[in-house]
Amino acid sequence: MTDVVLKIEDESFTCNRNVLSEHSAYFYAMFNSDFAEKSKSEIRITAVEPSAMRIILQSILDEELDFSKCDNVLALLETSCMLQFDKIKDKCIKYMMNHWLCEDNLLPTVLLADKLGLVELHKKTKAMSLWMFSKIKETQSFLDVSPEFIIEYLDNKNLRTTKGEFEVFEAVIIWVEYNLEDRLFYTLQLLSVIRFQDISSFDLKNMIFYTMIKDTPQAELMIECLLKLREDKLNKDCEICFNNDLDENCDELPQSPSSGSVTKRKRRITARCTCLDPTTIEAAKKLLVKKSRTLSLMPCIVASVSAVNQFINCDSPSVIKGRVKEKTGKPYVYCWNGEDLSPVIYLSKIDEGPTEAVGYRTICKDLKIYVTGGEYMMTREGGHNMSVWVYDTWRDMWVYETALPTPLRNHALCCIDDDIYVIGGVGRHRVIENAVHKYNVVQKIWSKCPPLPIPIYSGTCCVYKDHIFLFGSVIFSYRPNGLRWETVDNINIPHNLSVSSAMTYDCWIYIIVNTSSDLYRIQPFSENVIMEHLGKFQLEGKNACIVNDSIYHFGCDQHDDKCNIEEYNIKTSEFNVLWETKSTELRLDNANGCFFLPNYCSWSVNPL
Repeated sequence: MTDVVLKIEDESFTCNRNVLSEHSAYFYAMFNSDFAEKSKSEIRITAVEPSAMRIILQSILDEELDFSKCDNVLALLETSCMLQFDKIKDKCIKYMMNHWLCEDNLLPTVLLADKLGLVELHKKTKAMSLWMFSKIKETQSFLDVSPEFIIEYLDNKNLRTTKGEFEVFEAVIIWVEYNLEDRLFYTLQLLSVIRFQDISSFDLKNMIFYTMIKDTPQAELMIECLLKLREDKLNKDCEICFNNDLDENCDELPQSPSSGSVTKRKRRITARCTCLDPTTIEAAKKLLVKKSRTLSLMPCIVASVSAVNQFINCDSPSVIKGRVKEKTGKPYVYCWNGEDLSPVIYLSKIDEGPTEAVGYRTICKDLKIYVTGGEYMMTREGGHNMSVWVYDTWRDMWVYETALPTPLRNHALCCIDDDIYVIGGVGRHRVIENAVHKYNVVQKIWSKCPPLPIPIYSGTCCVYKDHIFLFGSVIFSYRPNGLRWETVDNINIPHNLSVSSAMTYDCWIYIIVNTSSDLYRIQPFSENVIMEHLGKFQLEGKNACIVNDSIYHFGCDQHDDKCNIEEYNIKTSEFNVLWETKSTELRLDNANGCFFLPNYCSWSVNPL
């Protein structure tokens, strides 16, 4: 029975007061309080899109929200928030997080979530917009944002660039030139978001030739001043001030500019004196000392925590020929937040077997954790994990990705661009493999690569200047799309020890060897490769990763039940113990994966 009509723009919706009140706190208050609308048969609703209201009312009747019929998800979210249809709002947010959000709509969602006070949605979308900057700057939504938002967004210290700081300048150019006439005014403000200490002199010189800079006299002067400061030539080429004494014909002396002339002046203080004015110099100095962007990242390790030993029912599939199996641990991603090592993600998909999996490997790409391979029970009757599962740390959800081409454990993983390489390992019947497979995460297809010259398992690999270096019983290198793996003869690991971790930073490969935990670095393409010894970590460990300018090493002593996290600062060449504990439950000794994740992402932490 309908007893009220909602008028939205030029459309009418016949409704029932009780139904509206049941699903919306807004309408409950309207119809059960002393509002003028309480007794009206027709109520006009403003600032709401008719199409969104139609979907809401239909979902109430159908008891199901059909997003395939929704052309404007943000309008639906806004309407459900404004009219307090809370269940629909929650469904809308869940759908957006799981299926809808991408680089094309992240910025509008950030703005709307902030406007509506949706704190968690705003936090997650803002974090992802900072991480996906390189893709977002190519979208229409980036071009459409306001000057205030673009300045705040590009100035954020957590903005992640993939091509260096000049990429931020390119984004400024893209945004300004989309509407040059109206946006040229903001050029100087936009230059203030750039970390010029991370811009090369070559790129600084090129900036002057962009239309936005040439058409803004003070911006052109600022770039020139930055160059002179960088090259230590500031005001040293003025013939009047430095090469000749002022003669009787020179009556033009340097003067401080008035505040109103700063943005209008094309050149310097006077026509004859070429010195830059103090206001410009001071502003340029501030730009040069602006701190570099340092992403807030956390080193992470895939580790196990001992589970309470509970014998499995004898009817369970994990009972084989009368032998009762039990799970001894649970796998988690642990993150070091600067104070403590905490479990944040339970790797449930690799823990679905009858026993704890061994030899599985993980790799993180674009905030997604790929879990590959592994074997259960380690008996002839045991089974392999053939599924590749992905945990999306942004959306807090598991997704089945693909199946491995062949059963594997103790393989090596690395990533170049959109390709994940699965290298060697132990296959079915404990046969050591030399096969190499490549999986493209965009096209979602597998392809074979040239095999290793010899079978290798439990190898360690890293990517250095678009080459894969594999450290095993022999060291090999491979260039993507190359015809074969090359043996690397000019790198000799001391005492023929195996390598536990290999990482790249700048022009170096950093290597940690097993048993001794000594840290070395090499430049593999130099004529004479020198193993430069940098020191050693206190405890042995198989997991390490580089975060910003530091190597984080996760160590353990099985005999003393001791675990620790040590840092090697690449800039200062110092070792520091950040954290240590004694634990019979935490196991950091498996090489299942070590990587970093952004500290400004949020996860639904799974308690132990």
